[in-house]
Amino acid sequence: VAVVGNVDAGKSTLLGVLTHDHGTLDWVKICEKSSKVITFIDLAGHERYLKTTVFGMTGHAPDFGMLMHLGLALALSVPVFVVVTKIDMCPPNVLQDNLKLLIRILKSSGCRKVPVMVKSKDDVIVSATNFVSQRLCPIFQVSNVTGDHLDLLTMFLNLLKTRMPSQDDKPAELNDTLMLGPDPLGRFQPITVKSIHRKRMPVPEIKRSQIRKGMVMVSPALNPQACWQFEGEILVLHHPTTISSRYQAMVHCGSIRQTASILEMSRDCLRTGDKALVRFRFIKHPEYLKRGQRMVHQLLFN
Repeated sequence: VAVVGNVDAGKSTLLGVLTHDHGTLDWVKICEKSSKVITFIDLAGHERYLKTTVFGMTGHAPDFGMLMHLGLALALSVPVFVVVTKIDMCPPNVLQDNLKLLIRILKSSGCRKVPVMVKSKDDVIVSATNFVSQRLCPIFQVSNVTGDHLDLLTMFLNLLKTRMPSQDDKPAELNDTLMLGPDPLGRFQPITVKSIHRKRMPVPEIKRSQIRKGMVMVSPALNPQACWQFEGEILVLHHPTTISSRYQAMVHCGSIRQTASILEMSRDCLRTGDKALVRFRFIKHPEYLKRGQRMVHQLLFN
């Protein structure tokens, strides 16, 4: 679950309240006693750290997001639920005005969400059951100080189901041979699984130069190929100037984060609100891409 919002919105405080017992538990106890494990990604709210936030949204492929950054969530097709914090210190009239504004934004033509105010356990069950449709947007009002409605939020998180397809992911077993890459030359190297560790368990030494962000580990049966060029359908959410061929900016796609240049477009130029088919070329080295992956071009929406 990616937690994104404006500076001082209460993101880290909320996560601290939800996970306050973590200091007395280790991963062995958690895995033994838990029926479900939820990973929270606490992302930056300040604009100067936007590239870190984008990488957290694309690289970690979150199932859901508590988002104020609706533009990024909609671009990545991430289902959204909203947590309104600090209700203990907010005047009632200000709270109602903010809720009305939030509902109006969610219902706008750009979002097309169905906001649902969660006030009871029945609302939680209905929201969690229908949440994967991506149209429903539950809204929680909580206080990290008094604990109001935190039980409803916790219940909602417990009822959520993963939305990521698993048919493309097969478990890796000991002595399996996998392919790791691409390296700077676009090659994939065969590797053998000798041991498997997870969640703070010791791992064999590995040099930093051998693995970089964007590399993948796949089955040899996939015959992986690295590519320098790729085509993508681009929707310009916002850009202050005109975009044309030879334009360069950072591309985020999965764990990939690399500068790419526009080689050609289906239109002469692009402005805010335009959509086009664009061919890109990576600047530094080839990457492993799959058809249908979603991409965020950082400067196209910043």
